[in-house]
Amino acid sequence: MGVPRRGARWLALLIMMGLIGGACGDSTTRARTTTTGPTATGAPTTPLEVVITATDYEYLGVPDVVAVGTTIKLMNASSEEFHSAFIIRLDDGDERTAEELTALSVGELAPASGADPNVTGTMQVAMFARPGESEYRTVLGGPRISTPGRYVILCLVPVGADPAEVESQVEFGAPRQIEGVDRHDQVGEFAEFIVEG
Repeated sequence: MGVPRRGARWLALLIMMGLIGGACGDSTTRARTTTTGPTATGAPTTPLEVVITATDYEYLGVPDVVAVGTTIKLMNASSEEFHSAFIIRLDDGDERTAEELTALSVGELAPASGADPNVTGTMQVAMFARPGESEYRTVLGGPRISTPGRYVILCLVPVGADPAEVESQVEFGAPRQIEGVDRHDQVGEFAEFIVEG
């Protein structure tokens, strides 16, 4: 005995709704796995790619915790200032505050630099972006963070520095400092995060 014609249409409609609802459910589940924050087990669920936006003068989009293997990219939302992201892995147990760290000279902040993820207290990644640039350029290490620990991000560009001059200097390391002029990190462009995994 077959299903009446009207009943067949309703049955087909219910099946289609079930398929669509199932697909939406899968999409929601996938979206949930890429949100920032701890899971029920406490493991970080941050996406393995984080785009940090530099403005005048702060970083936006920096998660509190990221997983080992996360790639960090820099986007400059400023129309006038050149921005950088110097990412430094601090020594284990280093509990200095933002105020203490930004009061240090560039040489004190990063006495050594290199891409060796097993060396703490060194600059791990240095990224730069021209005003309005939505891409990123990395000149040292990374941009993949591969070792657990506490990291800080600082923009070492002097406030109001000419973007073309800064760009000509960063191929060789941190931009030249200007006596009596604060760096971007000293006026707010500082962030920190924990790498777990």
